[in-house]
Amino acid sequence: MEFAEFQGLVDALLAEHAGKGYPPEIRILDEVRADDADIEAVETQLGARLPEKYKQVLTTYGGGMFGFVDLLPVRSPKDGESDVLTENTGEFAVAGFVQVAPVGSGDMWGFAVHDGVCAEAVSMWFHDTGEIRFESGDFLEFMATRGIRAR
Repeated sequence: MEFAEFQGLVDALLAEHAGKGYPPEIRILDEVRADDADIEAVETQLGARLPEKYKQVLTTYGGGMFGFVDLLPVRSPKDGESDVLTENTGEFAVAGFVQVAPVGSGDMWGFAVHDGVCAEAVSMWFHDTGEIRFESGDFLEFMATRGIRAR
């Protein structure tokens, strides 16, 4: 999926949400945006280059709640909250995998890493078995299907 098509889906989601008359504190996007310096710092600390479409979503829309997916921000705005760095370092690190979104069961969606480069495909890491299973060949398709639930 190209980014312009994804933007159209996000715009439609936001318009639909606004049309329902929810109070402003009920949001469908948290918009914890990252800038290029944040992303570069995290890539350096992780030793892995993140996928371009993922980075484009983080700089344009940000992490946090993204429809039906809780997309980890690159760096949490609050101390003690999960972000890409805390979920991928120390005791939470999974060798060869960068975690970017919790599934809600302890499992995580993310990217397999090969030679310091994250795959463009989204995979799921299963916490109980350590298995990494392919989920979607394209991050924007994944977000459209899982996050926006575009029809």
